[in-house]
Amino acid sequence: MLVDSVEFFRLDANRKLNPERRSDLGQFMTPPATARLMAFMFSAKHPDIRLLDAGAGVGSLTAAFVSEVCERSERPKTIHATAYEIDPELSEYLADTLQQCRKTCEAAGVGFDCELLQKDFIDEGVRAVRQEMFGPVRRFNCAIMNPPYKKINSDSATRLALREIGIETSNIYTGFLVWLCTC
Repeated sequence: MLVDSVEFFRLDANRKLNPERRSDLGQFMTPPATARLMAFMFSAKHPDIRLLDAGAGVGSLTAAFVSEVCERSERPKTIHATAYEIDPELSEYLADTLQQCRKTCEAAGVGFDCELLQKDFIDEGVRAVRQEMFGPVRRFNCAIMNPPYKKINSDSATRLALREIGIETSNIYTGFLVWLCTC
C-alpha cells in the first residue's frame, strides 16, 4: 500500500517536472516494480538500520525498502532514513513519503526517524572528505538508490570537486557510486 501511494507522487511529479530541468539534473524516477525488486534483495538483518537514499526523488526506493522490511517476520527495531534530494519540488513529495514511511513503521512496531537533506549528495561528500578530521561522519549499513544519469563536463564544478578528492569520472552516476563506497 505504501509503494502504491508513493507511485501517485512519482506520476504527479513526472507530469509537473520541467523536461529541460529534469534532463539537466539527470532525473529518472524508479517505477514501483523495480523499487520493490531492489528492496526485496536486501537481507537487512541489522536491528538498527541506517538507510541512505542519495538522490531520493519522491522517495519510491525508501518507501519500497520500508514496506519490505516491515512486512518481514524478523523486523528491525529501528530504521533511520537519510534522503538527499536537490530538487525542491521533489523534496515536497519526499517529505510526504517519509511521513507515510513513519506510519508504516509505527503500524509494524518499528521505530522510524529520518532526515530529508535538500543538498547535493556529491557536494556534501566532497565537503565531508575535505573536513573529515573535524566534521561529523555519517555512516550507513544499507543504501538504496537510483542515481542521476548524466555526463559531467570536464570543467564543471562537480567534476572538479570529485577530482579534488581523487575521483575521476565523466558521469554523475559513477560519482554517486564511488562516493557511496566511502560512506
